[in-house]
Amino acid sequence: MIVPCYINGDPQDSGTATEAALVSVPYNFTAPRNDPNATYLARIPQVGTVWATTYDKYRKALYSAAFVRRHMGMGPGGLGAIYKTDLTTNATTTLVDVTTLGVNLGSIADNATRGLGAKTAQSADAQGFTAVGKVGMGGMDISEDGNSLYFMNLFQKKLHVLNLSSLSQSAEVAIPDPGCENGSTRPWAVKIYKGYAYVGVVCDASTSKSAGDLRAYVYRMNLTTNVFDTNPVFDFPLTYPKGFAFWVTTSHTGWYPWSDDWKDVFFTNGFAPWVGVMHPVPILTDIAFDTDGSIVLGIGDRTGFQTGFQNWSPEGSGSYSNVLGGDILRGYYQNGSYVLENNAKAGPAVGSGVNNGQGPGFGEFYSDNQVTDGIYAHAETAMGGLAIRPGSGETIYTAVDPLDNVLNAGGFRWISNSTGNPTSIYEVYTGGASFAKAAFGKMSTTMVYKIYQLKKVWQV
Repeated sequence: MIVPCYINGDPQDSGTATEAALVSVPYNFTAPRNDPNATYLARIPQVGTVWATTYDKYRKALYSAAFVRRHMGMGPGGLGAIYKTDLTTNATTTLVDVTTLGVNLGSIADNATRGLGAKTAQSADAQGFTAVGKVGMGGMDISEDGNSLYFMNLFQKKLHVLNLSSLSQSAEVAIPDPGCENGSTRPWAVKIYKGYAYVGVVCDASTSKSAGDLRAYVYRMNLTTNVFDTNPVFDFPLTYPKGFAFWVTTSHTGWYPWSDDWKDVFFTNGFAPWVGVMHPVPILTDIAFDTDGSIVLGIGDRTGFQTGFQNWSPEGSGSYSNVLGGDILRGYYQNGSYVLENNAKAGPAVGSGVNNGQGPGFGEFYSDNQVTDGIYAHAETAMGGLAIRPGSGETIYTAVDPLDNVLNAGGFRWISNSTGNPTSIYEVYTGGASFAKAAFGKMSTTMVYKIYQLKKVWQV
């Protein structure tokens, strides 16, 4: 498995030279804190901030796409960079800058203008705060024949198709507009599956500031015609009961509307010596499919990308740390459509959280709780990235504090698709990390292919 990691500041600052940007972890690890088995594939100066990753089994390469994250800058290829890491040599280069192909991703200032410096330095980065989820690229996936790379343009709300042989753009398709009431459409997730491209969209409720206007959609595009179905294949309101992000404020639950105003996002818990920011804002970041046809959705927290660890407000003051609160949901495939889990039940399977008040129908299928000193420290640990190895019976997702009783960490949790209970845990980092609980990258199960020699590639 491969996942991006982040370090505060300007990627070109000398202090980041040896920091990991892309880390691979064995799928069949033997211990939850097994750092010696993690391999650094790329360093921070080589790629800067990347989120989406996908594996090219024909060229034995990993592609990673630049994205906007507050408090950390772009890599050498800029806002439109798609990087290529050769998994035979671990050499990383800029495959292409898609803006040179005429792709309009919006704009963001250079790292210095954003006020980014040493990895230990605080920054206001007001421009980064507002640009998250609106500028640059979101999700990305590769076609099953290895000929095309599909990536999401967050600024123009389009799905672009890159020809990998010629490195030219072969198509760009507007994402369907569900007609969001009192807000805007915000796309992100991209998944290629059985001849279709699936994309994830949310209505952001940014105008009304009412959670009642938040809604998630999954649309499907035929890869032969590059035409989206008129209607979504799956949609549901984001008003379901949801667990708290952090135990110090258990009443602060649910999803919140998108906002570029710090006073809307900021929520103090008085947790000295820093002030906590816990304000989960939904981005439908990832899509995976189980062998029974069921759909699994990773919903990331925009506030996690807008904030950091003991860092300034956009006005340039204070010391704020985010505790994100994403989610993972299951939709059961039945008679050609998807049925959202209800009180921890998805079709014939009954998950872990019946009647726990933390999901649709007042229960949750997948247990994403974290326990510290005998109490639930986090009722929602999902960071938004996920993957399924076909036939494994498990989903893997990126998680904050994946191991009980260990704080300020990030890693993976393996979780059963039949019971919803965790089956394995792996910590990628812990203690003193630049972004602690604020946000992790998208996971790609590249290394699973290399271990099991499967003919199908999947990603998180």
